[in-house]
Amino acid sequence: MRASSGRMLQVSSGSLDEGIDTGRSSGPALTRSRLRFCCYNVRLMPVPADHRWTSTSFRVRYAETDQMQVVYYANFLIWFEMGRTDCCRQHGFAYREMEEQDGLFIMVAEVRCRYKAPARYDDEIEVRTCIKAMRKRVLVFGYEVYRLPDEEMLAEGETVHVITDREGRPRALPEKYAEFFRAGGRKLPIGG
Repeated sequence: MRASSGRMLQVSSGSLDEGIDTGRSSGPALTRSRLRFCCYNVRLMPVPADHRWTSTSFRVRYAETDQMQVVYYANFLIWFEMGRTDCCRQHGFAYREMEEQDGLFIMVAEVRCRYKAPARYDDEIEVRTCIKAMRKRVLVFGYEVYRLPDEEMLAEGETVHVITDREGRPRALPEKYAEFFRAGGRKLPIGG
């Protein structure tokens, strides 16, 4: 994808067709071709380089670890969701209100996660989240996961989302939410 500045914006190395469950529900659900149109036929507008990172901290629960006594890899995707929900809240709105009041959903279309080091039971974790790019119907969130207090990066990734209505039809992100995400701010220091 080409960003508005003319430089390429890499969303991920995979195709949006790979691994997407579009469902078989009745009604005009978001099909692969509509998803491809939403994600690939638009020019994403990158958020400024000093985009605002938000922070979510917690401790690893025993139930999140596997037989090897490290956090099961899929739990990082749950942590991304926690970070994304808190990112919306820290930008001034609750995602739940967006669903209830506007009937809009931020559907996950693609996920990328690069694991760098294991997390273990009772580690203190910080998930940092930001909006990397957005367009009328597409949002790209970025994530960095750290262990505190040693500030070791455990994983980094991003998720690509399509804004949809209750029936799964692509919709434009209302300006009131886009304004929240365009809010300035600088990258947070680790741990704060």
